Amino acid sequence: MSPTRYVYIGVDPGFTGGIASIEMIEGETVVSVWDMPTMLVHDRPRIDRPAVVAVFKELIGPGTRLIAVVEAVGAMGGKDRKEGTSSMFRFGQGQGEVLGILAGLGAVIFEVPPPVWKARAGLIGADDREVCKRCVDLGLCPRSTVFGPRGGPLHGRADALLLAYHARQIGAHSEELRLCQRYYQTKEGKS
Repeated sequence: MSPTRYVYIGVDPGFTGGIASIEMIEGETVVSVWDMPTMLVHDRPRIDRPAVVAVFKELIGPGTRLIAVVEAVGAMGGKDRKEGTSSMFRFGQGQGEVLGILAGLGAVIFEVPPPVWKARAGLIGADDREVCKRCVDLGLCPRSTVFGPRGGPLHGRADALLLAYHARQIGAHSEELRLCQRYYQTKEGKS
């Protein structure tokens, strides 16, 4: 039986969100980040499910355990309730699709609301630029990963990176993770 390889994943499930992973390979921390794969359906953005599956499958190898933190976001108020309701429905649908893909791949999933992970990162009340700067300050990525060519913040990538960082921080201390490890050990032992 090969040793367990943990891959910590962060997902900002919005249409301008992102996916990030942190793992140790031969003693080195390897960080990867992707913009959330989307496509247009009837001129509206949707999560590109096959592309999301492809991103997650890139991370899976023998003995891999995916530990994922998906940002749990609720409705936000707006002036045009009809448009707000429609966009929140599509956002929730996309979030559900990401959760379903991760569950289907056997990931241990934590849904964490922004105030929780942002508090842990010291970012309550921070703007997008401060969130992106924190990724660089933590050594998670070079500046060019979270700031565009004109210096604008790429907040979806930054949020995903900080969610993956949060997954790594909580993953090893989680009772749910320990229960899943026992389940997989039992399952692999019977195979």
